[in-house]
Amino acid sequence: DILGAIRIPPQPEALLKIQGELEKREPSQEFFTEIIGSDADISSAILRIINSSFYGLRSEVKSVHHAISLLGLVHIKNLLATILFRRAMEEEGFTPIPRYWDNATDVARLSGYLARQLGTAPPDQAYTVGLFFDCGIPVMAQHFDNFKKILSQQNKEQLKPYTQLEDQHFNTNHSIVGYYVTRSWGLPQVIVDACLLHHDIDYIKNDNTGADPSCRNLIIILKIAEYIAGAHRNDADYEWLRYRPHVLDNLGLSEIDFEKLAGEMRDILKTGETKNRFT
Repeated sequence: DILGAIRIPPQPEALLKIQGELEKREPSQEFFTEIIGSDADISSAILRIINSSFYGLRSEVKSVHHAISLLGLVHIKNLLATILFRRAMEEEGFTPIPRYWDNATDVARLSGYLARQLGTAPPDQAYTVGLFFDCGIPVMAQHFDNFKKILSQQNKEQLKPYTQLEDQHFNTNHSIVGYYVTRSWGLPQVIVDACLLHHDIDYIKNDNTGADPSCRNLIIILKIAEYIAGAHRNDADYEWLRYRPHVLDNLGLSEIDFEKLAGEMRDILKTGETKNRFT
């Protein structure tokens, strides 16, 4: 009943058309180019992302058709979803969450970088999870007047499970809402599941044989990226204290190896550059 009262932005027509094309036996690259190219703002946004330092491409991508050829239809569809979700929330007049979009961008960049460095998950999936993992937050903030207050209080709790206060006050939480957002927007199931389970510490414990390795690897990458992005802004991340030993155990990283990797990620946030090329 609570979820039924929360308005999740409907999937835009452009994304519906793209999703329908992807479900065909032989989806058309030309169809993608036509749909995306018909909206100048979307086209420029995709090209701006692809030509950013995150991808580190050897030459500038000047057309949507070229971008699709380089990154593939599914990756472009996921980028399109992130652009359209932000547009939808801004058009809905969502309650501003300080630094929400900047944080999502930082976490996405670090997640993609980690996926490449560790080789444990596809970089494009890690990047997409980084952009969408907290998408339930602006949706809930729009529906509940006191959500920002509860979220702020929740961020200061050291011992309770992260979403416990949300569950107590709203009978749901942003992970569940994020699950329905990403599912209704047609994102891959492993990304949908990662958004749902990213605050479930039991899911990433090494002895949890029932966990999907692909989903767990995405969450492990996400937790590191969240921690580094938060530390860059001097935000306390009490949840990381609980996750850290399980994350390092799953990755087989020593404390020295982890600190070296963390240093590389801090440099990325400081300089905006990534050393490894995407293609």
